[in-house]
Amino acid sequence: MQELPRSPPTVIFTLRLWQEPINHEQSEWRGELKNLATGEVRYIRLWDEIARFIPVMLDEKR
Repeated sequence: MQELPRSPPTVIFTLRLWQEPINHEQSEWRGELKNLATGEVRYIRLWDEIARFIPVMLDEKR
């Protein structure tokens, strides 16, 4: 029987977002990016940090 090719390992992240009050009239979005396999967590304040942290977190897994 022929073996099926294996798919590459999968890494699952969760992204949690919330609004953090700054003062009475302003708030900003904050986030938590978590690698479920390793438990590593990175906290974010800017959207581009998501794209910057994911490759770093994948490299640390190896």
